[in-house]
Amino acid sequence: MKRIILIALLALPGVSVSANDTRPTESLDLDQCYALALRQSESLRMIEEQIAQFEQKARQARAAILPNVNFIYTHSFQDVSGVDTSGTGVNSTLTRSERPEAKISAKQPIFAGFKEFAAWNGFKALKRKENLELIHAKKRLYKEVAFAFYSVVQIETDLENNRALLNLTADRVKELQERSRLGKSRPSEVLIMQSQAATLSAQDEKIKGDLWIARDLLSFLAGKNIQETRLTDIFNLGDEAADEGRFMARASSVTALAILKEKLEADKFQVKYARGSFYPKVDLSGNYYLKRVGFQENIDWDALLTVDLPIFQGGENLSKLREAESQLRWTDWTYRRLKREVESEIRRNFYSHKSSVAQVKA
Repeated sequence: MKRIILIALLALPGVSVSANDTRPTESLDLDQCYALALRQSESLRMIEEQIAQFEQKARQARAAILPNVNFIYTHSFQDVSGVDTSGTGVNSTLTRSERPEAKISAKQPIFAGFKEFAAWNGFKALKRKENLELIHAKKRLYKEVAFAFYSVVQIETDLENNRALLNLTADRVKELQERSRLGKSRPSEVLIMQSQAATLSAQDEKIKGDLWIARDLLSFLAGKNIQETRLTDIFNLGDEAADEGRFMARASSVTALAILKEKLEADKFQVKYARGSFYPKVDLSGNYYLKRVGFQENIDWDALLTVDLPIFQGGENLSKLREAESQLRWTDWTYRRLKREVESEIRRNFYSHKSSVAQVKA
């Protein structure tokens, strides 16, 4: 708000800056600084990598639904020096000195309590959440860049105003010295004005230090040294907000809320995944043999159906389910609280914006 009033005051007739403007000619506006920050930000790159990781995790979860097919070759060797190898049938097969075998093995999960589907959908929800995190991070970055940008603009304005006042004070000192020489002013008046000039001169040094710090922060965000770069502020008040209801209706679309909503969705699938541990697991596996020896030589294939019903695992499955349900409730309460906070913040910002525009116009 202070920045807005200062800019408005500088735009009024009769309020000028120092005639000796030594700022550099190269310039950047807010959008250009933000574009530089987008390319520089390591935080955004980290979130992009997290998105890629969740994409791969979703593919891994989907892979658990699909069959596994492998080519397996084994060649066993054993000492048969003390064994009678002259027999036939099973005995001759087991007492061979070498037993090669080649096969194509396949395994198809049939049912696992829908755990794979829950994990797949859960990771997809987390990927959507990370995409929203990326959008939210870009908004936060814009806010940080805008704050740093306008801090520089405000401090430069303060510096120019201070120097303009210092020039006026210097002129006033000369005037009072002349009046004092003619006996029209007391010497104390000259001293008071000289003291004000000294204070303004000290203030000038402090503002220059603050300006360097503000520009250094903006340089860090932009990934470029802008200590010697002119900042161009294209300031526009915009239209005054029409009504509170229009802004409150957009509360549910706030990125932070959308992120929690996707987290809530992922937690629901986590509960389904934990419940799947109580269901039986059914798998079908089979082998097609390319090479066998002995009595199994003419057996080309075999298959195995496995049903694994969990009965008791020390309470681990129940504990994991209760943990997942608790996490779901925690996320739900967090979502509700954040929704109220967002609505309250939007309401406060609406009236703050309305008041600020009215003040600047006045």
